[in-house]
Amino acid sequence: MDCSNHAALHAAEPAKRDGFDYSMRSLRPRARLNSKRQVSSRVRLMCRAVIQSLCRQFSDSQVMSMQPTVSIVVYASLSALFAACSPGSNSVPHAQRTDSAGVSIILNSGVDRPLEWNYRPVERLGGEDDGPASFYEVHRHLASLDGQGDIVVLDKNEFRAVKFTKSGEFLLEAGREGEGPGEFKRPVGIGAARDGGFAVLDAGRGRYVQFDASGQLVEEVPARSFFSYFHLLDAGLVSQRLGYLMNGSVQRLLLSSASDTTVLAITDTAKTNSYRLEGCGPAPRNVGPVIFAPELVWHGNWNSIAVNSEPEYVVNILDATGRPVRSVRRDIPVEDATLALATQWAAENPTRFISSAGECVIDPQQVAEKRGFAPYVPLVGAVRFAPDGSLWVQRSAFVADSG
Repeated sequence: MDCSNHAALHAAEPAKRDGFDYSMRSLRPRARLNSKRQVSSRVRLMCRAVIQSLCRQFSDSQVMSMQPTVSIVVYASLSALFAACSPGSNSVPHAQRTDSAGVSIILNSGVDRPLEWNYRPVERLGGEDDGPASFYEVHRHLASLDGQGDIVVLDKNEFRAVKFTKSGEFLLEAGREGEGPGEFKRPVGIGAARDGGFAVLDAGRGRYVQFDASGQLVEEVPARSFFSYFHLLDAGLVSQRLGYLMNGSVQRLLLSSASDTTVLAITDTAKTNSYRLEGCGPAPRNVGPVIFAPELVWHGNWNSIAVNSEPEYVVNILDATGRPVRSVRRDIPVEDATLALATQWAAENPTRFISSAGECVIDPQQVAEKRGFAPYVPLVGAVRFAPDGSLWVQRSAFVADSG
């Protein structure tokens, strides 16, 4: 990463909402502002200081990434989600803070300009012919970082979890194929804890298999969700669950402990359509959510969970017990979904059929028309906590440039 290429960070403070009592519903934005402020030289210096600090911090951070060699590449990274601090920017976000029932509401106004990520490789793991680093498949749910900076990897093809230091040195290996305690039948995801412990989701046995920092089996608990990505808070395990309704589906974010399960966030119901696509010969009837259907966008560190569950730019932050403490927002209007935007989405996510005659791609407009689309395009595409606790928010790729 070239830290001279100043990218900007949307730093926010950690937040979250309870889906059962809908207590965070009252935190939806009531109005959208359009104020802009000029960047003073003092603010530019502050931005530069923040960026230089991040460059130092991220030299010790790890970001997992899929690579053509199917190995883990450990990066020092600086993201740009918001260009108020970038050279040439003439607007700076202005935060207005209010309080609602003990929840701090932070409304940020200002110009939003997406920038590029910058990376500098630090270490590479995986792709070896044999040994601890001989895994060949890496996804977000197959690697995790614990509180000491060590990396745990799920080598699901070899039914094992492998732990490395942040410099790539092998520490330990846990698990094996089987159906007994500490064994895996169909492992699909891994998550690391603050204290160095980790858990593996074994979908084959419907259990989370939990190990301590030394790789010793602690316990196995029933899995209430089979989403591969999950997170370990100090207070329990956070996972996502999909529920089906008569004509739609709903997603819930759950915090599970040994004694209780709490719903942390819930999406609005996503309409499900039944449709048949034409143009590639006989095709089965498809059933699925409409394009731009509401989804849970979330990430956690060991103290907090950040989640967006609605089209608006609202990121709620919960503490380790699931209590909402902050709501971070931008004054950016939600964009109405249109057939043109849905067709663009379908073109970038093509529907393919493969037969003996070869591959056939369905016309994107037909997909958009028959599958249908939600009323609004979600503003938030992804959220991530940085090692220092600041929040990074990525805008949806299908939202018009507000700058």
